[in-house]
Amino acid sequence: MKARPVIKQIAILLTCLWIVTAAWQSFTTVPQTIAHSLAQSARPDRQAQQVANLVRAHLPLTSRLTVLYLNGIDGGDNFYRVRYLLYPLSFVDYWSWSDPNQGGYVWNTPRFTQAASLRRIMLNRHVSYVIAIDHPAILRLLHAPANGLYLYRVQRKKLLAGAMLASALSLVVREP
Repeated sequence: MKARPVIKQIAILLTCLWIVTAAWQSFTTVPQTIAHSLAQSARPDRQAQQVANLVRAHLPLTSRLTVLYLNGIDGGDNFYRVRYLLYPLSFVDYWSWSDPNQGGYVWNTPRFTQAASLRRIMLNRHVSYVIAIDHPAILRLLHAPANGLYLYRVQRKKLLAGAMLASALSLVVREP
């Protein structure tokens, strides 16, 4: 009968030891995890801030404007960073079954390197401005060098009239 309290005490002691060990391991790895995460996000954070500063300098931040963010080489999170920094601007939805996501390498796939695809997205979503950064392949149709950060104004009437994409997008600003 006296053995049961001893077994309970040992079980409680082992449980406490397990909890303390797990807490110590997580405590020692948390700073490493944070440092790794910050190192991974430093470039996208700087890039998102650069895009936000450029757009703020040239556009009023109003929910009446819709922006298409063509980011050729991105893991995807940068779209959300930019969207957060430029609230209340409206952005073409990041995930969709009919449109590409605005991150990753989607803007360099054959389907979305053609003027017709981009024209359809801009007309259907009533896009006012286009931001292009990190080499989206569509820049070749706009006769723009692959590097740099571009902000274009969409001339909707020209798009509706069937004008070439290069003449329907007017360059607002380019930063190298």
